[in-house]
Amino acid sequence: MQMEVEHCSKTDNIIKALSMAEKAVSSGADIIVLPEVFSTGFCYEGISDLAEE
Repeated sequence: MQMEVEHCSKTDNIIKALSMAEKAVSSGADIIVLPEVFSTGFCYEGISDLAEE
């Protein structure tokens, strides 16, 4: 299963990743790997707003 990351859509990407992870676990997945910067999609223009503390 492959995740399409939405550029600068942190909340949408996290919701999508959690949903996909739940489906993977229920299908028997032992490991889940997320793409690099999956939550923001290399959103440099909004990095200060999207960064975690």
